[in-house]
Amino acid sequence: MALLCLFITHFGLAQQFSLPHVAANDRTSVDRQMNLLAADVMKTYGDKTKKDFLENEFKLQLLNGKYQGSLEMLSALNSVSVLVSPYKIPSYLAHELFVKTKMAQPSDSAAFEKTYTTLFNTTFEKLDDRSAYRGYGSFPNYYGIDVLKDRFQNDLSAAQKKDKLTATEALSLCTSYYDLLFSQQTAAIARSLIVADCNRRYTFKSQLISIPNGIHINVITALKKGITRPLPAALEYTIYADSTDIRLFAPAAYGYAAVTAYSRGKGLSPDEIVPYEHDGKDANAIITWIPTRCSAPMSSC
Repeated sequence: MALLCLFITHFGLAQQFSLPHVAANDRTSVDRQMNLLAADVMKTYGDKTKKDFLENEFKLQLLNGKYQGSLEMLSALNSVSVLVSPYKIPSYLAHELFVKTKMAQPSDSAAFEKTYTTLFNTTFEKLDDRSAYRGYGSFPNYYGIDVLKDRFQNDLSAAQKKDKLTATEALSLCTSYYDLLFSQQTAAIARSLIVADCNRRYTFKSQLISIPNGIHINVITALKKGITRPLPAALEYTIYADSTDIRLFAPAAYGYAAVTAYSRGKGLSPDEIVPYEHDGKDANAIITWIPTRCSAPMSSC
């Protein structure tokens, strides 16, 4: 603890870091320089809270090739997170899988994907539905990669215009690079694996139902496989139609019949899109429909 306090006291006060010029599209050179920069930052890094320290330190450890150290930081981070927020514990499972895959030192992208897939499947086969769903939330969004890439390139460009970086600037550049690597190397693979895991756990059905006045509503249901008894249903009525959204499975992960209905004209509905105007009565019609179609056996929903 005394050592950690010493780091917190001195990190950022007078530390300066050098970064040789490197082209952002030269992956090999960028990797090498970020490895060296991470090593320099770790020598004196500390933070105001243990949680913040661990969240940055595991990234620095990975960038420096210290994979076991990174896993140890993640393990400690999981323990600290329970104390900080016992009711909404963040999951770092996706980062653990990433670090373990890097630790195996795959020779190319194909080997990386094979190792990552094996680790993912082995891990999620052991998880109950709630733990698995919470774990899904730790994986990066594929559509956010361009944002992370722009952020890192902008940070790198700004850094290379300076003779020296402050400790805060050096740390920010390192974590920015980690976030980009994490997303680039795992987002696409994880997306397909999560969908496959959901298909293993749940039945999923998208259908067009008719409600009064000849209106058609796209309804999506997700149910735990093997359930034959009636379940309470959790309905989400929304104008935002996305049949690939993992959140569709959230109620099913917690023991409910998951029902998602899209506003008229959205999803599979051929009707005119009229935002908000008819949502109340349309949602009521769906509520009436649920117990008549989603009764036992649940597969009829």
